Amino acid sequence: MEARDAGPALVDWGRALWRRVAGVLDRTPPEALAIVPAGADAACAARPVVMIPGVLEPWRFLLPLARSLRAAGHPVYVLPALGWNLRAIEPSVRAVADVLIAHDLQNVTLVGHSKGGLIAQSALRDPALAPRLAGGITTCTPWHGTALVPNWAERTPFGMFRPQPSPEGTDRIVSLSPRYDQVVTGGSHLEGATNIQLGVGGHFGPTMDPGVHRLIHRWVHSLAR
Repeated sequence: MEARDAGPALVDWGRALWRRVAGVLDRTPPEALAIVPAGADAACAARPVVMIPGVLEPWRFLLPLARSLRAAGHPVYVLPALGWNLRAIEPSVRAVADVLIAHDLQNVTLVGHSKGGLIAQSALRDPALAPRLAGGITTCTPWHGTALVPNWAERTPFGMFRPQPSPEGTDRIVSLSPRYDQVVTGGSHLEGATNIQLGVGGHFGPTMDPGVHRLIHRWVHSLAR
């Protein structure tokens, strides 16, 4: 991150704090997002989305993006079972599986932020889940880790930010990278995936940006089978 981005990075941390507070105050029930608006486009209604937040991000953290996709006509499913999303990757995939199976979802796009992208890739590699999934769209995902997490942290919940990238499932992933990322210092480029550089900066800003929302909406349709 360049020195000129230090100020905007502080603003981005402020956005994250605001979203956490707004999420606590918001009383939207999770099931409401799966009910598409009357008159929704049939193509959107047939392409459900499962939202996967990052570490320390309760499901309501991604409400701006979830509401945008629902307004476009997509049934949106969230994962309250993840809580603050501090579990390891593989147990977290179970929460994704439970939603897919409980609602018998097909042709699903996983939309993950930060750690959520690591969970999405693991779900795409799962032979029991992969047939239900169209692909994954990830934003600010630490495919190569981050210098913010020291070696000793590998034994803590934050050790997931020092992953060992796997080539499996990458061809079904669209990885969105912000202009700068004060958290994922190793970048979000994933070999074998469709990589897109955003004009929006910050680790959290892209999840709240209407332009990024529209881009994700377009890729949901592009990935769908």
